Amino acid sequence: MDLLKAEIARKRKQVAETVDLKDGKKSFKRSELAAAQRDLYLKKQEESAAKRRKYDVSEQESQGEAVGGQDEVSSPTDLIPGEGEVVLLPRNEVIRRLRERGEPIRLFAESDDEACKRLRRVEILTPDV
Repeated sequence: MDLLKAEIARKRKQVAETVDLKDGKKSFKRSELAAAQRDLYLKKQEESAAKRRKYDVSEQESQGEAVGGQDEVSSPTDLIPGEGEVVLLPRNEVIRRLRERGEPIRLFAESDDEACKRLRRVEILTPDV
């Protein structure tokens, strides 16, 4: 019985911290609790995003000092302007090409962009039909 009373007291304390009961009210609406919890969640997300940004900035600064401030090229596609950009084909063209190769038009839960990328992979692996 003491365990049950302790749990009820813990829940009341948690709700009291989350929802501000104003004007001497003894009760609150479920929507007020949900809004308070959402605000608390958003506040925590903003704090964690700020910490991540601060960490990213300090990480970039430390990498910049280690490299000596020189700009590095991350991949060979950065050397050639226009390379590395994926040009998305119209949906009907993607369907036509996939049918020519005997591939399914759309896999389960696949978006148009993913189907286009799959077509590119298939074309690279088997260049000619």
